[in-house]
Amino acid sequence: MKRILAPVLLLAALAASSTSASAQYYELANHLGNIIRPALSGSFAYRGTVELSGIAGVGYDRINTLEITTVQGFKYADWFFMGAGLGIDLAIGGDGAIDGWNHPVKQYKAMMPLFSDFRFNIGGESKPSFFVDLRLGAAWFFGDNYLDTRHNYIDNGTYFYLKPGIGVRFPLNKENPTRAFNVALTYQLLTNSGSGGYFYRDRSVTMSGFGVTLGYEW
Repeated sequence: MKRILAPVLLLAALAASSTSASAQYYELANHLGNIIRPALSGSFAYRGTVELSGIAGVGYDRINTLEITTVQGFKYADWFFMGAGLGIDLAIGGDGAIDGWNHPVKQYKAMMPLFSDFRFNIGGESKPSFFVDLRLGAAWFFGDNYLDTRHNYIDNGTYFYLKPGIGVRFPLNKENPTRAFNVALTYQLLTNSGSGGYFYRDRSVTMSGFGVTLGYEW
């Protein structure tokens, strides 16, 4: 009897645990659906922006950048927006006079950042309000040539991209406050742990800069 009872109890325990796991997966799927469904149905407020930034580099390795970006995402609360963005940058370095070890070193180079955007709003949409913006992602340079950073040069590795900012949002229409003009003071950081150089080819590179961002939001 004990030999028969033990397998029966084991099968019952497995069935119970399987049922419990299935219930947990079902609950997880329901929660995931509850998160995704409002975004797909339009319950979350869609937001899009187009921006123009100018960044002046500082420090030993430095470049200036002109950047055009677009960000698309959803406003999850009155105070919080999250989205994804893509940019096209013109990186402006030195005069290209540095010797790149038989590699052409240029003054200009195109760069593409790809990032997540988190924005925290302070105040309502119907009147001017402050916001804090944080962008995290990666950036890549185009082309085979090196870029002169005034005291060094860099190659085409993948760069960590960080761009926080603080600004003011000006609604263009009180009846439709989702359309607005934004102006922000921004900081930009690009760093890579082995992107080449004049004296040490595998040294880390950190490029920082401060600038202004102008944007249109809808």
